[in-house]
Amino acid sequence: VDLLHHVGSRLARQRTLIVGTFRQADVDAGNPLLKRCATDLLARGAARELALGALTEENLEAYLETRFPGHRFPPSLAPALHARTEGLALFVRSLVDILAERQDVVQANEGWTLARPVEELDLEPTKGLRELVRHQLEGLAPPEREILDVASVCGREFLSPVIAHLVGRADRQVEEDLRRLG
Repeated sequence: VDLLHHVGSRLARQRTLIVGTFRQADVDAGNPLLKRCATDLLARGAARELALGALTEENLEAYLETRFPGHRFPPSLAPALHARTEGLALFVRSLVDILAERQDVVQANEGWTLARPVEELDLEPTKGLRELVRHQLEGLAPPEREILDVASVCGREFLSPVIAHLVGRADRQVEEDLRRLG
């Protein structure tokens, strides 16, 4: 982090590209040095933040092609994975890892293929995916976990002022926490 900060500060006026990725919630919860570095470089204009959204079905198809070059997956695989993961990259990768571990994705003579039809694949969260989510939640600060606990009871869509009232915190702070967690 010190090297990144030093290089980012010194090379700000030169044509230099350094690409780094992180999940904001992870940085906020467990890496104050990286948070300070990113905040400082952004404030100086020495860095730009590119927030990534969910993957589209086309992005997911491109991911599958990159991960399994020349695959012969049915066209319905990417939409099925997208529907199950809502395009969240972390879940997409984890679910594809699980499919590969269970040997639902196999390499045959003609290339990568599915061992069974898409309709027969178990795309429900398995222990691996649940453990991944549990690990991510454990890394959050208690106030953020409380926000997510309350929001999960409210459902897929909710109003942040309602969540703020239920957790007894300021609307603005809850809104910022939700934006960071999103």
